[in-house]
Amino acid sequence: MIRRAAVAVAAVALFACGPASAQTVPKEMVWTAYDTGSSGFNIAAAISQQLKQAYGSEVRLLPSGNDTGRLSPVKANRAVISQMGIGTYFAQEGVFEFGTRSWGPQPARLIMSATACNGLGLAAARDAGIKEIKDIKGKRLATVVGSPALTQGALALIAFGGLTEKDVTLVQFPSNNAMWKGIINNEADVALSSTISGQSAEADSSPRGIVWLPMPTDDRLGWARVRKKAPYFTPIRATCGSGGLSPRTPVTMSGYAYPIFMTYADRPSDTIYAITKALIDTYDGYKGGAPGAEGMALSLQNFQWVVPYHEGAIHAFKDKGVWTDDAKKHNDGVVKRQHVMTDAWKTFSLTAPSDEKAFADGWMKARATALQKAGMDTVFE
Repeated sequence: MIRRAAVAVAAVALFACGPASAQTVPKEMVWTAYDTGSSGFNIAAAISQQLKQAYGSEVRLLPSGNDTGRLSPVKANRAVISQMGIGTYFAQEGVFEFGTRSWGPQPARLIMSATACNGLGLAAARDAGIKEIKDIKGKRLATVVGSPALTQGALALIAFGGLTEKDVTLVQFPSNNAMWKGIINNEADVALSSTISGQSAEADSSPRGIVWLPMPTDDRLGWARVRKKAPYFTPIRATCGSGGLSPRTPVTMSGYAYPIFMTYADRPSDTIYAITKALIDTYDGYKGGAPGAEGMALSLQNFQWVVPYHEGAIHAFKDKGVWTDDAKKHNDGVVKRQHVMTDAWKTFSLTAPSDEKAFADGWMKARATALQKAGMDTVFE
């Protein structure tokens, strides 16, 4: 009993929000991150080193190769932060792997994220004769089995050129590495990737080469079609990576922040405030600690994205004078969207079928109905 009590006290202390812990970075924290060696993990490691130096805080990083693996410890309150990608949005929306009985829409909250010089868009083999996204019509579009981020993203981006799945030949690969090998081996023509990925660099140095397809910001109709399917994409002026990108030869294309440091809505405001403030205040110390870490700058944070910020993070942003009335209005709207989906999930779960496929199909219909009734885009069919 004494041991259990000690563990309980330690757990409460970790996430305490009383006066004694106000504005104090926890001395011990658990964060989840991408696999060891990934750019995301390296950024988290660089930050954790600075937190140890500045505050004596020990951060234990738990690596995982998939979204549910990274988010499960946060959901179970064994980790305070998860370092995610676009899975943050999928979790909020309760779709794909989060549309199952054990998950559903999650109360995701942003803390901070990194937006660096790279883009995340469509790369075409140089010898395929593709110069614009509309030129992809009739070409082979690479996708990865079991990767909604790549498949959903690629189908959303071809919409910029007025294309749909029927206008291309989808070529499925078992992994991201296999997809890029397919590009090199002339098994596909177009793939979605980061401009700084090692795979795109390898393809660029192959005989086929690659070119990044532009998405001009003044093409409002094109961007409207993309955001209808994937509202998480935003225009990025990519100045680094493969395909000849540089500050002198940039390409305006799509992208979104990565990595995304997020938590759950019910985490103590004082704790998240202290962590957010620490991320801001120690930036100069970690910005050169890993490639992409410079993207964590306060000036690069997007306060009107598709996932809301935690109230503790908002407190820190207010202290720095960067949180605006427009940001608040937008944030409140996304929180409302989450509530609509959460209420729909609770109602649906009361009479949900036991069969897994019937459950998933039924949930997507219930979700769509609730969002449409609230006057909100369903995004996912």
